[in-house]
Amino acid sequence: MSAVRTPTTVQSLARGLRVLRLFTRECPALTLGDCAALLELSPPTTYRLLNTLEAERFLERDPATGAYRLALGVLELLPALLDGLGVPRLAQPVIDRLAEETGESANLAALEGGRVLYLVS
Repeated sequence: MSAVRTPTTVQSLARGLRVLRLFTRECPALTLGDCAALLELSPPTTYRLLNTLEAERFLERDPATGAYRLALGVLELLPALLDGLGVPRLAQPVIDRLAEETGESANLAALEGGRVLYLVS
């Protein structure tokens, strides 16, 4: 699973992004050993990558299993992505209609634990 390298790429950043791509719907949690094997990297190198992504809140560890999973830091990128794709413009009429029909406020948001990340309001 080696990345294409060019003279203008940063290997450590590429490796970090490869780590994030390991997490899928089919495989939402991975151990250090799983990640090291999938990335074909040594456990110490993989640990440093995982630790950095955890410190930046892109990954979190399950306290019960020690496995890593994606964290809220990934969701914080979503509003900019959605804006770039025009989702707020497309979603706003639906949200407005829902608010009007229910007499309540309506938003598009993501909830993780006790935190809400508003995507469209």
